[in-house]
Amino acid sequence: AVYLGNAKRYDTLSNLRAELGVPLSAFNITGQDLTLLAAVTYGSRDSTAPLAGYSSVGGQLLVVWRLGGRD
Repeated sequence: AVYLGNAKRYDTLSNLRAELGVPLSAFNITGQDLTLLAAVTYGSRDSTAPLAGYSSVGGQLLVVWRLGGRD
């Protein structure tokens, strides 16, 4: 815990995520239900003392394999 006394803090938080999925089952010979997902994330915080601001960028690449039958 940080004691700030009467100091006012102002924070600006930003988060962004973009994701795109492509079904691979159309290109798959075995007929398995596969999906390729790609995602990009961005996060930032502008803060006054005593907390420091930050900025980050990340990414994910996932292959999703659906198990089981379809309803």
